[in-house]
Amino acid sequence: MPAAVYILGSINYDLMTQVDCLPDQGETRMGQGAHFSVGGKGTNQAATCGSLGVNTFLVGAVGNDFFGKQALSYLLIHGVDISKVNILNDQTTGTAFILTCDGDNRIIVNSGANASISFRQVEEALKQAQAGDLFVTQFETPMNLLLPCLKLAKEKGMVTLVNPSPYKSFDAMTYPLIDYLVLNQLEAQALCQGALDTLDDLGIFQEKAMELGLNKLVLTLGSRGSFLITKTEKIHEPAYSIQVVDSTGAGDAFLGGLAFALTQNLSDQASLTFANALGALTCLSYGAGSIRYQADQVYNWMAKQAKLD
Repeated sequence: MPAAVYILGSINYDLMTQVDCLPDQGETRMGQGAHFSVGGKGTNQAATCGSLGVNTFLVGAVGNDFFGKQALSYLLIHGVDISKVNILNDQTTGTAFILTCDGDNRIIVNSGANASISFRQVEEALKQAQAGDLFVTQFETPMNLLLPCLKLAKEKGMVTLVNPSPYKSFDAMTYPLIDYLVLNQLEAQALCQGALDTLDDLGIFQEKAMELGLNKLVLTLGSRGSFLITKTEKIHEPAYSIQVVDSTGAGDAFLGGLAFALTQNLSDQASLTFANALGALTCLSYGAGSIRYQADQVYNWMAKQAKLD
């Protein structure tokens, strides 16, 4: 039986608008249109995996409100099992407010029901998980869950992927429990406390990551592509040559694509290639959840695209 993916993560409703220039303090600017969509890092990653055809479970929480109902409907449409999602009468669904400008974005998140997730809920959700299944999480759920949930996942023989976004410092005891730590440039610099201005700096990051006890460090560096770093090697996958429309959700698409590739037993190089492609595809449309792709659509797109040197 193919590996399943269990994602502990946030469920939000996103409210977006585009501006010509980001406002200064105390300044009001007029937005250009409004876009509403279901989001949250957990939701984005789960919907990505579900659409790709992976058996995907989302462990999370929503309020018993309009936004929550919209979110659950969206997840079902994209093939996600929502039986592990709690529906709460005394909480509101998480909300994200997003400003985009020239392909860049600024995001403010209200956690809402996401803050109510407990270890007991996760423990119950993982009862049916099997060795070889994937456990994925980010930092939009309570941080006190990270260490015990990773311990539980490893006790079950699961493959663990962690995306520390939005970045917060975390317990060093978690590092050996993480099979794939997936970071963008800013997150990597925060973790390793150094600059990543050129690719020559990767050697320093490799040394630091191994000192921390990490197994595999995955870096997403935009136009410089992505890297998978272990104690003995640095695997590079060039970026695709695209015109970015909106980068919102690209990191979540990358991680969802990586999770999918790992369930297919692809090599690390092939997994990076697929994840890069899905991240790039996400940048070609406005809104993190506007389009989800099936695996054959991604492969067909990859076959036609050029990569940057």
